[in-house]
Amino acid sequence: MKIQKYKPKEKPNPEKTFIDVKYQPEEARIFKESFENIINSLEEQYEREENPADAKEIMEKINQAKREYEIFLHHNL
Repeated sequence: MKIQKYKPKEKPNPEKTFIDVKYQPEEARIFKESFENIINSLEEQYEREENPADAKEIMEKINQAKREYEIFLHHNL
């Protein structure tokens, strides 16, 4: 029995797999404030939520927003 190994048809193109987005300072400030507002709003919503299932879903949204915010800050400071 011969085992065939998977071979990708194309090699990954680094230009397609990485996006480096840097904003002008004024634009970056607006995005920064928006991220902070979204995170704060979700955290307030999480604190008020009584249903554990809904609270878990909100926490996942908070974590995702924080990850995206960290990436944004990495490229726009």
